[in-house]
Amino acid sequence: FECPAIDGLLAAHQALQDTVNSQLQNEFKHIVAQRWAELVYNGFFHDPHKTDLEAYLCSSQSHMTGEVTLYSQGGNVLATAIESDWMIKDQDSVYAQSCGWSAADAMGFIKLAGQASTLVNKVRRANHAQ
Repeated sequence: FECPAIDGLLAAHQALQDTVNSQLQNEFKHIVAQRWAELVYNGFFHDPHKTDLEAYLCSSQSHMTGEVTLYSQGGNVLATAIESDWMIKDQDSVYAQSCGWSAADAMGFIKLAGQASTLVNKVRRANHAQ
């Protein structure tokens, strides 16, 4: 069945959530939501653990306000613009041409972000050479 209004609402909420919450919050929310659904499905609706999970969900949604522009075509709904006072962005970092970081900052980021992959490959190469 089709439910364009709900699809639009879900797409808008997801886009806003991705923009307002931190990456860790967004990743963990899926785990909490899954656990909440398991508890309810298994009959633990009044369990204190469910209430704890709901407290986290409420907290993670506390800044979920803003305006999302949607584009709809052929059964697909896409968020094309998001505005929120709580949007996690730095005006100095929005465009690479006028970014607020230096080349040294970028090199440091690349080195740190790739450190785990570099180490994994170094260890594996060393072990394969033996």
